[in-house]
Formats: sequence, structure tokens, C-alpha cells
Amino acid sequence: ARRSDLPMRGRILSSGSTGSGELRLDRLLPDFSFLRICLDHVTLAHDSPYLANLQQKGSIFGYTLKYSFPCPDGVSSSLKAKVILRASSFSSNAIFFRHKRVNLVKLNSDVIPFWSDADLVLDLEVQLNAQGKYSTRPLARCVVPLADLLLPPFAISRDYEFAGAHFAGSALVKIHLGSKQPTLMARLERWRGETEGRGAASGSADATFTVPPARHTRSRSGSRCRSHSSDGQDNSRGGGVNEATESDEDDDDVFYDPPQPTRRGVSPFRERNSSLPSLGSRRASETAAYARPPEATRSSSTSSAPRASPLTRHLRIRLVVHAATGLPMARDHRGLLVAPSALISVRGRDGELRSPVQPQSRSPHFEWSCTFDVSGERRNVVVKVLHQDAEGNDVPLGFVSLQLPTATVREADYELIELDGGRGSSGVASTLKLSVESCASARLPSKLDDNFGAPVPVAPAPHSSLDELAAAAAAGSDIFGSSGGARTNSRLSAASSMTLPGATVPYRRRTRSPEILILDSKEEIESRLRRNMTELDIMMSRLARR
Repeated sequence: ARRSDLPMRGRILSSGSTGSGELRLDRLLPDFSFLRICLDHVTLAHDSPYLANLQQKGSIFGYTLKYSFPCPDGVSSSLKAKVILRASSFSSNAIFFRHKRVNLVKLNSDVIPFWSDADLVLDLEVQLNAQGKYSTRPLARCVVPLADLLLPPFAISRDYEFAGAHFAGSALVKIHLGSKQPTLMARLERWRGETEGRGAASGSADATFTVPPARHTRSRSGSRCRSHSSDGQDNSRGGGVNEATESDEDDDDVFYDPPQPTRRGVSPFRERNSSLPSLGSRRASETAAYARPPEATRSSSTSSAPRASPLTRHLRIRLVVHAATGLPMARDHRGLLVAPSALISVRGRDGELRSPVQPQSRSPHFEWSCTFDVSGERRNVVVKVLHQDAEGNDVPLGFVSLQLPTATVREADYELIELDGGRGSSGVASTLKLSVESCASARLPSKLDDNFGAPVPVAPAPHSSLDELAAAAAAGSDIFGSSGGARTNSRLSAASSMTLPGATVPYRRRTRSPEILILDSKEEIESRLRRNMTELDIMMSRLARR
């Protein structure tokens, strides 16, 4: 049925051109540099009596998904390799694989006739454990035609059926071709965004392949770095920053689409600081980088995540682990399944932090909080759940990966990625209830501060812009405080309102962290203090003589 629809969208000829004549595929293929595959989960269409019987007997150990991506020789050495995926968790209506894969490719004209008649075959299998004997049985198969990869927008994103004798389900399969060229990638993402929106509105699967004339462009980097912003903000920023600096010379050779004029974004700081010549000249080169709508500067800490300052180069993370539910079973020294003695482990910049052990419980209540620093270059924080056996050894049960920088989250349930393939979980996904907050400043508060409970942001350099100062002030809010709204240090708030040239924020000396152990003896500290006092007296006497 899929191949009968191909002539209506323009069959691809062996020379590399389509029936419409608007695209020269043979010249475009070498510009593609990678292929992305994504399959999150398989949804069951209805309850399977076969699986229900196996689940009742306790014979299901897990599920596996096997496939090998077909491609000609010379395209990729690793793409043709056989892939075996094990389900991270499963329930009565879904099997979760969380599969994402990116392979580098070198496409040539040989893939045109090859992918026109090739199919990607996905085999779903069930792993059984009967009386200590493990076996694998085929469950269902899914066939994905690859001819759609050769048509704009060079992507496959739709539900495909998994059919078998005792199984009926479907999964959203995404296969995208991508390029390292920014202009080509921006156009591909614009096509895919427009076709997905139009396909969802019309409900037609064939509408995915209708490519209208371009009206605006969207930057790939803008949509990735500002994922919490609205679509309108992404379009205005991407069109003003990237399209003015990148050339469409290579792009026009492949696509016969005249370039559309774009509109530069207007900086909200230009009108406010127009009367300040020193600040205006100093930030002349940074206007495009901060060309964002005024709403973005007034966003609260719950809607956007602060990034690490160029001075600190690290983030401070506040993490509260409330409870866990449905933890997988663990094995004791006799090999029997027992409830785990769970603990939480998090690794920061200064080492590993561990919570107290909660003995013999599949739904422990931790209520454990910690504050730690991570490098500003890190992109995730892993919260591990460990089981401590009778000998004191740590056995990993699963983990939760938190993306950085993260927005403020309060008592949210995260699905635990189990490391045993769902063994002993009775088909129920394990969850971990967390509260998390990240702030750009990592300086600990001092007892001299007005608000000792809230972290005090470090004063930025004089050359930093006002929006960075506002972000630093927002990072100093107390998210987990029970007294209500965000509380900001009064001295920093007063400094943030200064608009005169040369105005700076009063700088505060960093205090020693109470977590750092002092290894010096009492006598050494006293002698060092006396020596410092003596040097201070000498300096004061010299100043008095002047």
C-alpha cells in the first residue's frame, strides 16, 4: 500500500531527479552527513491473552527489539550492524525501549535505487524465564519502507504496525537525514515543522510530503538552546541572527527556491540605553546575540533554566529525593528475590553524595536533600538508585538522568530506567519523585548577608550586559523556601537598577565552604593568625607615619 502511493508524490528516477523537477537529489545526497533513528516505545492495541497468561505465571523476563538498517556498501560501516535493544521497562499496555541512534553516513547515488525498494524490518521478541531456563520467542514484526527517505523533507515520522500471531500494536518510528551545513539543516527543520503541523491539522499522512514555498526560516541552534521559549520567539530570533550571517550559495545550487528577505530582530535594550554612549558602544557587537522579546527578560525561574556564568563556569544544583515507588526486586545471598535496601547516589564536582539506606522496601520514603556543584559544561546529572546487600556491596537498580540546565521542578515523578530489564517489577514502571533546582552561582551564603537562607550571586564583571545581571539576580531566588515568593539580596537588587556608565555591583569576598575539611591543627591556625595580626599592625603603623 505504501509503494502504490509513491507515484502520486513523484517517483524518484535513477538519475536522481524527482517527477516534479524541483529537486536534484544526486547533488543533494553528498551534503547529508548523518542519519538519526528514534523509537521510544511500542503501544499495545489491545490486551493480549497470550502475554497476560505469561505475566500471570511470572514467565516474562523482558522484551528485545532487533533490526539491521539496510544500506549499500560504502555508506556506513556501523549502520549495517545488527542492533539488539532490551526494553528498559514495560507495562500491560506499552513496552519502553527509549532508543535513539545517530550514525555518520556518506551517501551517494547508489542509495537511490537501493532505498527505493528496501524496507527496515523490526523484530519484537519476548524473553521467557521458565524454571530457570531462559528462552526467546518471536512476538511481532514491523516493516518500514525506506523510499520516503528520498523525498522531501527526507524524514520518516509516523506510526507503523507491529503484527504477530499473539500481538497487535504500533510504534512511532522516526528516521531523519541530517547535515552539518547550517543552511541546509535549517531548511530541513523548517520543512519538517511545517509538514508536521499541517499533517496534524488535516489528518492526512500524504500531506507530509507536500512542501510549500518558504516564508520564514528557523535556526536549528535557536530551537535547541531555547527549548522553553515559544514558537514565535524562536522564529524571530532565528531569522534575525543566523540568516544574516550565513550564505545560501551552496543551498541555491540544490534547491530552486528564491531567497526570501528576512527581518532582523530588534533588541529591547537599544531603546532603553540609547542615551548612554559608553554602554551602547561597548555592546555594539552583542546586539544580535541578545535580540530577544521583552517577555523573555521577565520570565520567572520556574519557566526558564539559568545557565552558568562565564565567570563561575559551574552550576549549583539543589536536589530533593522524596520517595520511590515500585523499585525492582533484589537478590539476597541465597539467590531469592527480596525487597531492596535502597539508597540514592549523586556525583557532583566534589565527589559522591549518598543518602541513608532505607531497609527492605520497594516504596521507600527518602526525603533526602543535597546541594552540590557541577561543571558548566555538563549536560546531565545522573541520580542512581542502589541496593546495599548484607555484605555492604552496592548493586545498581536503576537511574534517572536530569538534563542540564534544568528548570525548577517540584515533586515530579521520573520514570526509573531499570538495569535488569524490568525483572521483578511485575510490569509496573518504577518511579522516583524528585524536586530539583539549578542556579548559575555557586557561591555559598555568608552569615553577614541579609538573607542567610538564599544563595548570594557573585557580582558580574563590568563588561557584562544587563540581562546577565538580571539572570544572576533571578538565580539567587530561594525556590524551596516555604515563605512564598522569590527573595533576592537587597544589595544586588539595588545594583541591578543602575544604568549610569561605569556603575558596578559591589563585590563580595567568597566564603569558605563548610563542606571543606580543615586539616590544619589548632596551634598552626593560631600561629598563622598571630603572624597576620603582626603584619597588619606593621602596615597600620606605616600608614600612620605618612
